[in-house]
Amino acid sequence: MPIQILVFLISPPPVTVIDYFNLYKNNSFLWLLSLDLLLIVDYVLMIPIFLSLYIKLRKNNESCITIGIIIGFIGIVTYFSSNTAFDMLYLSQQYNTITTTELQKSLLLAAGHSMLAIFQGTSFHISYILISIATLVILIILQRVKYLTNLLAIAEY
Repeated sequence: MPIQILVFLISPPPVTVIDYFNLYKNNSFLWLLSLDLLLIVDYVLMIPIFLSLYIKLRKNNESCITIGIIIGFIGIVTYFSSNTAFDMLYLSQQYNTITTTELQKSLLLAAGHSMLAIFQGTSFHISYILISIATLVILIILQRVKYLTNLLAIAEY
């Protein structure tokens, strides 16, 4: 997350679909970063972290940790369903290489607007809220665990 924030501070993400298409043409790596590539990686890495926390903490408070982990996984799935990076990749490639007529460009721009609306829409925000709730539940359980220092030592290993 801090790296993603730094990237956004140095190079703010595009605002319009045509800006995204042009950024893809000029700098495809920065384009991927502007469509949350690092957050995708972060959420993939959260899956084994959540599973390991569940295995370690289920003896202390199985019902709460189960609820927290389920909420976390729902948040991850919700995020992946809202992320349209690969759809935008296809549209950007089409716009920059294949289109020849204004009608084709207009259709791709309209599809791009739809993808951005999905990407910046409700499910994106709900995923943030669900992941935050899951993290809070896990933190509350961690605070009650007597062997917290041992658990953190294992996590650092």
